[in-house]
Amino acid sequence: MGVLPYEGEIIWHKKPTLGYVPQRLEFDRTFPLTVKELLLLKTKGANFWLPKESALKEVVNSLNHTRAGHLLDKRVGKLSGGELQRVLIAYAIFGQSDFLLFDEPLSGIDIEGEMTIYGLIKHLAKELNLTVLFISHDLNIVSEYADSVICLNKKLFCSGVPEKILTPEQLKALYGAPITFYLHKHEEPVKHHHS
Repeated sequence: MGVLPYEGEIIWHKKPTLGYVPQRLEFDRTFPLTVKELLLLKTKGANFWLPKESALKEVVNSLNHTRAGHLLDKRVGKLSGGELQRVLIAYAIFGQSDFLLFDEPLSGIDIEGEMTIYGLIKHLAKELNLTVLFISHDLNIVSEYADSVICLNKKLFCSGVPEKILTPEQLKALYGAPITFYLHKHEEPVKHHHS
């Protein structure tokens, strides 16, 4: 945003455990790493080659939360864009994160895939009692999935509940021109998966 260096503070009611889902992940797709092994890399003090049963259960549980349990033994380099996002979200929640940060996490995924992933994120936030901060330029996504919005463009323009602050006047001030967007509700049945 061009505002670094920046001074300020963030006050938490307790120290959070942060999980991060990047905008994109650059890696060697020929490297023979499975989804299970990727998550095990995050296991503190566990034996990677001979993991404990408890560590394996935690891996499976995280993948099941993101509806990716069937990908356990698949190579990371063979995953589709949507599959990789589910695995990265599982990686982010693995180890009991209570705060998830998504930086434009769905670039390169089709619209239907985006809706499914954002629906999953919203479901996870409720099911696991997570705080989720996601950065997005898509007003439809923000309107449909965010409980609270902060609009930034070199400075704080507005913040609050989406339906109250994403007004034509605020958007014109934010973007410098009149903005029109259409909100399409995509209802998806929530399925619970348990390991």
